[in-house]
Amino acid sequence: MAKILLIDDDQNMHQIIPLFLEDANHEVLSATSALAGLEMASTNRPDLIILDMAMPGMDGGEFLKKLKAQTHTADIPVIIYTVHDLDELNSVVAEFKPAGYLRKPVNMQSLQKSVDKALNL
Repeated sequence: MAKILLIDDDQNMHQIIPLFLEDANHEVLSATSALAGLEMASTNRPDLIILDMAMPGMDGGEFLKKLKAQTHTADIPVIIYTVHDLDELNSVVAEFKPAGYLRKPVNMQSLQKSVDKALNL
């Protein structure tokens, strides 16, 4: 069982994704903003983060910069998901090398494959 932190401002995602991941025997922590997610990552040290890239306030790119700048969170794998094409995220992908990329709306089979790969299951 892995501890997974979901960071997304969409409340619907906090209903759907945790149910799916908990059915796969994972513990799911939720944050509805990047700032809250950064705090949770620091205090709870998840095994994996699933990050929406487009959020108000601090976006996913800013979150990744801050996460990777902290030594105790820098090695946490991150799966990014967004409505944007991967081409639009090239600089983020090149700089932070996420453990996975998913396009919204998220297909649960693709999510499971990405989570398994990121956790080396």
